[in-house]
Amino acid sequence: MVVIRDMSGYKLRELPAGSVFCPTGSNPDGNRMIDGTCDGAAVLMSLQDLEERTEPIRAILAEGRATVQAPARRQHELMSVEYDVLRTRTQQTLIDFLNIDLDLGSSFARSALNAHGAGDANRYNATRRSAIRAAATVLRLIDGVEDEEARNEIGRNLTELNRLISTL
Repeated sequence: MVVIRDMSGYKLRELPAGSVFCPTGSNPDGNRMIDGTCDGAAVLMSLQDLEERTEPIRAILAEGRATVQAPARRQHELMSVEYDVLRTRTQQTLIDFLNIDLDLGSSFARSALNAHGAGDANRYNATRRSAIRAAATVLRLIDGVEDEEARNEIGRNLTELNRLISTL
């Protein structure tokens, strides 16, 4: 993680695997942060991250220009770790999205019931369609959830949403 300084202030960002951090100072500040640059941006990196999450790179002179290269074994490890992290994040995002859609679908279904009770046919039809669309979206995407326990819980909640929709 680095703190990026720009015209609008400070932003906390994670550097992508393979990024090159170039320290511009040799001593950490009082917060144990090291000044440096990455992709032309002024950044601060914690001394702990620098020590634990980076490795030195060696400069190679190629075709008259300096380039840097991480050891091939380390590049493969970084790609593998990055893939696993991205896969986990993607799965969690999918699970979160489906749970949010289920919550929205339930809210739309309850709103449709209230609109029906109030005799508001337009709001009833619109919210009923929205509840059905939410259930259809969850049904279409649920097979993408790899975690069986999460998929089963989403399935149970989808069954409950479909039961609620059937009362409309």
